[in-house]
Formats: sequence, C-alpha cells, structure tokens
Amino acid sequence: MGGAYCSSKFALEGLSGVLWDETQQFCRVMTVELGGYKETEIYSCNSYKEKETNIKEYKNIKEKFSYYIPYFKNDLDLAVKYIIDQAEEEKLPRRLILGKDAYSKIKNEIKNLKHDLRISKKRALKCSKYDKEFTQKVIKKVIKILLKKEN
Repeated sequence: MGGAYCSSKFALEGLSGVLWDETQQFCRVMTVELGGYKETEIYSCNSYKEKETNIKEYKNIKEKFSYYIPYFKNDLDLAVKYIIDQAEEEKLPRRLILGKDAYSKIKNEIKNLKHDLRISKKRALKCSKYDKEFTQKVIKKVIKILLKKEN
C-alpha cells in the first residue's frame, strides 16, 4: 500500500547514487536512509497502520510487512544530530542509515542482492565477450599518443 511512496524514495536513492558517483570531484552527495520516526508527518499519516482495501491480494498485507513495524521508538533528535555531524565531515558516505528499521530493511535487501548476484554470476559473465578488435584499436591510439609525447 506504500508502493508510490516507497518507489519515489527508491528513485531518489538511485538518482543520489548516480550523482554521488558522477560528481565526487566537485560536489558532495549523501543519501539519508531514515527509518520511521513518530514525530514526522509520514508516520502520522498512518503509514504503519493497516488501510482498508477492496483488493483481496492487499487484505492481509500488514502480516507480510509486520517485521517492519517498529516496536521501538527511533530518536529523531539523535538522527538530526547525526545528519548534521556527518554533513560537517569532509568526505560523505554514499548512505547514512538511521533507525533500526532502516538498518534491518537495507540489510535484508543486501542479503537478497547477494543471492541474486550468486545465482546470476555465470550467465552475467557469459553475456560479455572480450572484444579483441576494440582493444587493439585502443592500444594503437595509446602508442601513438606516447610516441608523440617522446618527440
């Protein structure tokens, strides 16, 4: 039921990741991955409460995600302090993960990604072939440049 919200966060995370990689020479980018904070608007909008629906596949969605429902309280003041402290550092991490629930979700995602990598490795590598002709062209260009520098 949070598909639109979660997918928009995922899109921003993807954009931030690309910017983090592309702009390291002249810009600082950091994705802040927040868990649920009761003091925030998204939390008060019933994002963790079951919503009524007529779609039968969504009737018991709460059980599917019940392990994400926090039985603890994330400390918003401490999270804000950590964000400020990190922003004042010269080098930023790609992600700043704050909240036990955010940590658990990302840890689970990494586990799933490692599984996908493991089962896809052989096929992924077979999809790429060594391009001898291209490599020879690059080597010839490099040799020409080096020879020009010597003269």
